[in-house]
Amino acid sequence: MTRLQKYGNTALITGASSGIGEAFAEALAKEKINLILVARREERLQKIATKLQKESGVSVEIIVQDLSQADAGKNVYETVQQKGASVDILVNNAGFGSHGRFQELDLETELSMVDLNCRLPVELTHRFLPQMQQQGKGAIIILSSVLGKIPAPYMSTYAATKAFDLFFAEGLYGELKGTGIDVLAVLPGYTATGFQEAAGITEEISMPTRTSADVVESSFGALGKQASVVDGFLNKTMIGFTNVTPRSVLISTNAKMMKVR
Repeated sequence: MTRLQKYGNTALITGASSGIGEAFAEALAKEKINLILVARREERLQKIATKLQKESGVSVEIIVQDLSQADAGKNVYETVQQKGASVDILVNNAGFGSHGRFQELDLETELSMVDLNCRLPVELTHRFLPQMQQQGKGAIIILSSVLGKIPAPYMSTYAATKAFDLFFAEGLYGELKGTGIDVLAVLPGYTATGFQEAAGITEEISMPTRTSADVVESSFGALGKQASVVDGFLNKTMIGFTNVTPRSVLISTNAKMMKVR
């Protein structure tokens, strides 16, 4: 039995077509966990599924779904039920951000971000948790961000959604501790994915970049041991610094750093 098979045999990963979601899929496949990969890019999902099935011999199902849609959670859950599958490890990874002056950003995009980053993890967790409770085992991983810990002018909506994810996961951790179900909030910092480009961040960030595989390694190292984990030593140091810095100073400093040029 691998270290993650104690939770069960199947994991569902949202936003699995690239970045951290794809890295979770690769790592779980190596742990001999069967996969259900969810995202909107069918061709990309199928390519990943074929590769992982060939390399690891695990079963890989795909669900093609635009996860920002209002009925996405219901559709994903019902599709899993139709497949007769059991979700033992739920990785709530899907999400996106935006960068700019709030009043100038597209309102529908901001609302869609709230739905995807917050509403979807709540719904999927609520739908799949009862089966985990019946089995007396399971794992729920929710992707937050270091920006969920600090004020982020010009990324205000995104940071707020990630603060929500952090508190949601930590609250569930407290509720479910001792039940056999482990919950973890994961707080990546600057990571080499397509997130920055999608969020409209064009400025170069002069700090060491973590990889998606680094984030996954931090996640599995902390799962079952703590409620949340900040990925990487420098990110941990930064968060430690912000904990003793007045909020007014953090807000003004970050406003200057993140200001739209």
